[in-house]
Amino acid sequence: MSQTLKFFVLAVFICVGCNIAHAQKKDFQKGYLIAKNGDTLNGFVKDRTPEPFVSMYKKIRFQKEGTNRVRKFGPDTILGYGYNGNDFISVPFRFEARFF
Repeated sequence: MSQTLKFFVLAVFICVGCNIAHAQKKDFQKGYLIAKNGDTLNGFVKDRTPEPFVSMYKKIRFQKEGTNRVRKFGPDTILGYGYNGNDFISVPFRFEARFF
């Protein structure tokens, strides 16, 4: 194989690999997270799987802007979060059962 053809094949693989890595973040939405201490963190939020098999996560996924690390937060570790104009507030759930 000639050098030009090898270079062309390598360039195609690099371009395809960049598109695949970029496509993996498509389920995250630009939003924010409010920590227990009241600090607001801006980044990307993911709280359910995409269509057609929509299901809720027990913990939301949050990726801070400028990092690749995805952290999971449960309702007991945050005050709330939001994305796309939707705001969600973490409310403690208390279950009480009495027969009479």
